[in-house]
Amino acid sequence: MSFLGVQESAKGFTWVERTVDPDLCTKLQHAAGLDPLAAQLLARRGIKADQIDHFLQPRLRDLLPDPSTLKGFADFEHAFFEAAAAGEVIGILADYDVDGATSAAVLVAILRALDLQFSLYVPDRLSEGYGPSDQAFAHFRQMGVTTIICLDCGSMAHGPVHRAQAAGQRVLIIDHHLLDGDPPAVT
Repeated sequence: MSFLGVQESAKGFTWVERTVDPDLCTKLQHAAGLDPLAAQLLARRGIKADQIDHFLQPRLRDLLPDPSTLKGFADFEHAFFEAAAAGEVIGILADYDVDGATSAAVLVAILRALDLQFSLYVPDRLSEGYGPSDQAFAHFRQMGVTTIICLDCGSMAHGPVHRAQAAGQRVLIIDHHLLDGDPPAVT
């Protein structure tokens, strides 16, 4: 048996045409105004009529997980909106690697779009090391920043985070690193 006139692949595997449900092809044709061949190809890929719009016009939003399913999201959301509503300057403490830098760029764009004030701090890798430090939180205290969002860092910085909290700072952590136990702050 051949498919489109091809008997076998370059490695000698036999090509076998997948059978398709003619009713599904008809539904796909009508759902998206497709020609019969396009409908057959989509049916062979396992696309159903109710999935056709998402398949033909994909959006990044549809491919990402729902953020509300992340652990601690509701607490984070509440704390963030409380700080924003109070007109606080939001502190952004970002890791210096690509995860932290891109997270900071996205958050800065969001805060600018919301017309919120922020202060960005990226620790010096050589002099401060990795993650939140007493020096970083002191920097924010000197600027009057009381809500700090740690991006791609902070999940294991128990000491500095607890000291910042004791000094009246609210620390929110967005981090993908695995934890051994509970995080030190709102995550």
